Amino acid sequence: MSAPLVTSRVSAGAHRHRMRNTAAAASIAALIAVGGYAATNTFGPDAYDPQVAPSDRTMSELQRSVAAQYGPAHSDAVSAGERVLQELQRSVAGQYGGAR
Repeated sequence: MSAPLVTSRVSAGAHRHRMRNTAAAASIAALIAVGGYAATNTFGPDAYDPQVAPSDRTMSELQRSVAAQYGPAHSDAVSAGERVLQELQRSVAGQYGGAR
């Protein structure tokens, strides 16, 4: 004599619960994938476009242009000393990395 065959039946409520959990998990996975894609495009290696330093000629033309539009610089303007500029450069290099 053989043993009776046991079959399990999934109730409709359990089936809906499983489908809802599956849909929620798939939605979360999709959101993570989209977020990763957006982060890669925003912070990826091609997102940073280093700027080229302008030439001395360009800077002097800019200075003349600004002076023509707004007048010459006042004599009481304070200029940063060489030591201050070096400290600023070291600070920026320490925060963002040196020139490549």
